[in-house]
Amino acid sequence: MVIATKRIGTAAFVDLAGKLTVDIDTKKLHDAVQQLIQRGAGVVVLDLANVTRLDCSGIGQLIELRNRAHQAGAAFGLLNVGERHLQMLDLLGILNVCRVLNSAEETRPTYPEEVEGTVWCVQLSTGVTERIHARP
Repeated sequence: MVIATKRIGTAAFVDLAGKLTVDIDTKKLHDAVQQLIQRGAGVVVLDLANVTRLDCSGIGQLIELRNRAHQAGAAFGLLNVGERHLQMLDLLGILNVCRVLNSAEETRPTYPEEVEGTVWCVQLSTGVTERIHARP
């Protein structure tokens, strides 16, 4: 698995490439997310656009990362989830606890009066738009 990180304001993006499966060591992924949170990321977004395979173990890792972010007071979301992966997440009820974003633009405040750390999300399964307040 290849991991790349970038920051845009208070949002931290983790781009993943390759498999997220039982046979992949995810320690580097957990370390990367932990560092982003420790450096003040109010929002952690995992970009799954280049994830070629996702199994139950990988989904478990996503939930663990989501829980770590929430325990630290950071919002968490998934970006560019493929249709097959989205169906699997929906079947397992993961979409009830994990936000799915349509684009990176949704993590940026869209109006001048919005405070830093406001995140707009659209959940693909429902089309519902909601605002998340991340820690400042």
